[in-house]
Amino acid sequence: MAAFGFGPTLGLRWRGGRRGFDFTGGMLSAGATLARSSDATFVDAAGRVAIAASDVARFDHDPVSGGLRGLLIEGAASNAVARSTRIDSAPWSAGGVALAGALAPDGSDDAVMMTDAGADYGLVGQDVVRDGPLTVSVHVAKDGVAPATRFVMLRLTPGGDLRIDTATGAVAGSEVTGSIDFGDFWRCWMTVPVGCLTLNIFPAVGQGLLTDGYSDAVTGSATLWGVQVEAGTAPSSLIVTGDGPGTRSADVLTLDWGSRGLADGAAAIRYGFDDGSSVVADITIAGGVAAVPTDLPRRHLAWAEPA
Repeated sequence: MAAFGFGPTLGLRWRGGRRGFDFTGGMLSAGATLARSSDATFVDAAGRVAIAASDVARFDHDPVSGGLRGLLIEGAASNAVARSTRIDSAPWSAGGVALAGALAPDGSDDAVMMTDAGADYGLVGQDVVRDGPLTVSVHVAKDGVAPATRFVMLRLTPGGDLRIDTATGAVAGSEVTGSIDFGDFWRCWMTVPVGCLTLNIFPAVGQGLLTDGYSDAVTGSATLWGVQVEAGTAPSSLIVTGDGPGTRSADVLTLDWGSRGLADGAAAIRYGFDDGSSVVADITIAGGVAAVPTDLPRRHLAWAEPA
């Protein structure tokens, strides 16, 4: 693991190619190479989830504004959920709900509208085995239905419940929760310290406050897509899976510091991110090059320069 030192962001005094690497233009700077042995998802300029082939750099965008966030750099990860973007397909099983295709964040019709119109709890679920700590996440379509009428829930067993207000994106749960605006969807997540054996999704599990109000008499619909259960304490980019769990290989970004006048040996590099923050990490340059750490505190890299 790299050694980090936090500090205020410095001015980009190297712009013009003197000392560092700039990733704010949507392309790799000269002297930067990226390798990744699997495909991986990112958000394109239209705000849609897209797939980059192996070894293709992912310049990720804000799903609402379409603005460029920077070069997406992530470590290896796996999604324990099968058919992560098709909850109407085996091994998902449904009970007490009607399922219909709907527009998804990738532009396909693979999202699923789940409708619970009966007197019992309607749900879809599958066995998902993962040790903790883990993070579960899902994309839920925005609508105008307040929790006073209906709220959505994901249940990890064991692990706990993630309750979602589809009107505002507010979330509540047994452990740490969060959500972001994802255009026509919310991406919501919960991190739990323990593992899980099963995952169930309820489109209409209760009404009232998100903290209580479960009732099998509540009915309603919700549209969902992109379910992920992964190791760690934060959600990463969606891993699209098939009949079983799937993996995403690490992004290995190698920078030619020799071309920027740095000698082989230990060096301190400041990495800047999409939110304007930066961090200093100690690296070792060999043969003029060094890989960017994949455990940086943020995933969207804007620039790198000698500290």
